[in-house]
Amino acid sequence: MVSDPPYMKKANMKAGFRIDYIGIGLISLGLGSMQIILDKGQREDWLSSNFIRVFFVLMLTGLIAGILWELREKEPVVDLRMLKTATLRLRPGDVFSGIRAVRQHGADPAAFAALLGYTAQLAGMALSPGGAVIMCMMPVVEFWCPRWTREF
Repeated sequence: MVSDPPYMKKANMKAGFRIDYIGIGLISLGLGSMQIILDKGQREDWLSSNFIRVFFVLMLTGLIAGILWELREKEPVVDLRMLKTATLRLRPGDVFSGIRAVRQHGADPAAFAALLGYTAQLAGMALSPGGAVIMCMMPVVEFWCPRWTREF
């Protein structure tokens, strides 16, 4: 078991234990509504359904209000201010890696199946050499590009 050091116990005793119920509620509303949209969207024909439109408005309201609430709260559930640190900033390489991952794991297998008639296994086997090259290149980029890695 991990226990708090003595100075933290004293600080918690003085301040009392506070839970940000409003922040939890707003974030839960936004993420829960998004989950319903993603689960039932295709069956309900996405935004042509009033059911999905209502949950879309709830999602936007919950997420936007939750973000604004968490930024103003002294002790938020999700501390969004930590994204100001250089370590957690979004860099161009992160964006390109994200685009590549979506393309490799989402669009390419579907295109292989739809256009070329591949099964899921054949599509995976056709795309696995690309994944292997990326895996092998990660250490090269990490250790041979010190300017990128040590800057942050």
